[in-house]
Amino acid sequence: MRRPEYKWLCCCKAALYTTIHRFLPPIRRLSSISSPPSRINMASKYIVMFKDNVSEDQIKEYAAQVNSGGGEVTQMYGIIPGFAAKITDDQLQQFQSLQGDIIASIEPDQIVTTQ
Repeated sequence: MRRPEYKWLCCCKAALYTTIHRFLPPIRRLSSISSPPSRINMASKYIVMFKDNVSEDQIKEYAAQVNSGGGEVTQMYGIIPGFAAKITDDQLQQFQSLQGDIIASIEPDQIVTTQ
């Protein structure tokens, strides 16, 4: 028979696992791949993070502008206010001009590995 503490611990682990995998995008382990990944041209791929006071509707409006202006939003984030997108140089300059007002940061999208 299992002790009550063990059952409680299992429930906590299951709740944490569910929460993490529900709200965060999946992370792929690259360390198990035998050959190094080929260089991918990510020069036009960026993660655009908005300030907390920007509404979800405003973020969706900017995402629509990216899509209609020659770019492509590849990932809309839920809890974190922002999106990942392939954007044109003109769009990048427009977002950079808004940095500090409504945009918290613009970072190049890149592959991150451990080890």
